[in-house]
Amino acid sequence: MNDAYKIELDVFSGQPNPAFKIRKDEFESILNQIRKQRGLNNARLFDGLGFRGIILSGPDSDAVIQKNVIRLRSSSGVRYFESNADVMSKAFDLFKTHDKQGRYQDLIGKLTEEYL
Repeated sequence: MNDAYKIELDVFSGQPNPAFKIRKDEFESILNQIRKQRGLNNARLFDGLGFRGIILSGPDSDAVIQKNVIRLRSSSGVRYFESNADVMSKAFDLFKTHDKQGRYQDLIGKLTEEYL
């Protein structure tokens, strides 16, 4: 998917992750919320099997939102922030909004139970 702005669940191994095009204002709304979180030093993202987070991608920046940490990458570098249920919930809700056919509603429900 080469759209300018998208949201993706980083959950599958060996097959494409579910992803949807989103609007610029939706992307920027979550990024603004992320930037208000407490900054972290020496943070690391989980990179194993299973759910690895929600990825927001834009032309000049991207974010990986996990349960405890968020990585924000932009032209000014990479920064890490503390994650919380509010940020995760907003990202899950945005994904659900764009899943118009409901293909991933069960998956989102399970992830919401486990991560919020």
